[in-house]
Amino acid sequence: MQKITILKDAVQKPEVSAHTTIITFDKLKNWIKQGTIVKHLFGYQEAEILTYHLAIIPKPFQIAVLLRLLSRNTCCFRDEQGLRCAITIRFLCKLFWQLIRDYRRRPELIQKVHCEVEYLIKHSTGKPQSSRMIDLSATPVYLRTDLWFGVRSGGSVGHIAGVLNNLGEFTDKPMFLTTDIIPTVKTEIETHVILPDNSYWDFKELPSFQFNEVFDQNARQLMNDKKIIIHLSKI
Repeated sequence: MQKITILKDAVQKPEVSAHTTIITFDKLKNWIKQGTIVKHLFGYQEAEILTYHLAIIPKPFQIAVLLRLLSRNTCCFRDEQGLRCAITIRFLCKLFWQLIRDYRRRPELIQKVHCEVEYLIKHSTGKPQSSRMIDLSATPVYLRTDLWFGVRSGGSVGHIAGVLNNLGEFTDKPMFLTTDIIPTVKTEIETHVILPDNSYWDFKELPSFQFNEVFDQNARQLMNDKKIIIHLSKI
């Protein structure tokens, strides 16, 4: 085989070719667990990971090194948005430096999250609930912060579309801030996609902690001091 394509959280399936091996990332992990990965080392002219979006590849350094070991020639990350990133020595060095930097910053991030949680507990526990009336003249802002991508159907998608598509009947036109396009939401609704940055993807759980700050900063800029009502969606 001349090429291997590994599917990692990909929604679309690539075209089958006689010269291409297509496997899932789970199968690749089984190769590693069973030791059969040895038979595939440098066994392909090309190797690539096909994913939904380049910004959300977990453990990018480890995966990049693994791809490099599978290919005698070129290897890359590729996503369904049409983006491609060649895995070169320079790119591997960049990913390694990112891993080291994030490893050193982990305690600071965890401590920051801990302080924020303690602050919220301290200022909310035992206080009476607000009895304010909803101002229907304010702009409703629907926040979808889930790090789940390529979701096309299901309860959460139906709920989001159901709320957003009908909210304008009772309030000002809504704004949708999301990590991914939801195809069932009307196209005329103002939608802004906010993606995670490349921090902490070599570690479990930490990308979501970091993304809280990224999403908050971007959301504040987009809302631009508008009078708003916020609705938060979580799966």
